[in-house]
Amino acid sequence: MARTRILAPIAILAATGCGGNGNAPAQLEDPVPNLDGGIARQWQARPTLVQSLRLLNPGLRQGDTLKLESTIRNVSNQPVDLSYVVCELDIEGELQTMAPLILCFAYSVTGTLAPGEQVTGHLQRVVTSPPGRYTISIRHLLDPAVWVPAELTVHPR
Repeated sequence: MARTRILAPIAILAATGCGGNGNAPAQLEDPVPNLDGGIARQWQARPTLVQSLRLLNPGLRQGDTLKLESTIRNVSNQPVDLSYVVCELDIEGELQTMAPLILCFAYSVTGTLAPGEQVTGHLQRVVTSPPGRYTISIRHLLDPAVWVPAELTVHPR
């Protein structure tokens, strides 16, 4: 599987019993991490998995394509079974976007990550919201369902 480099500094957030209820991991630092700088933010999604989220195009403006990247990495010394989104990351929140007209024939996959292995997912949507500060939640990991909260700014044209 492809390896990606996680940029520092990162906001480390602790794991909680995220079970199937779709709750976000507990947070130790920023109440809601800011993605505006393009720096990867990191969460302990499960005791064996770390998830990072990064805005690939800082300086986002209305009409631009929002480009997010999420990586889930096995940080244990044992293989880990997991289910995750493969087509396009799930997004919820205040930010209004327009989905692309591309159809995907798979939504998720269940598999095993070897120690140190990672999987990466992306989201690309056109931003239709007016300029402002927005809170979003992104889901990449499905079992347990982990919704990662974050904030970003849409700048005026």
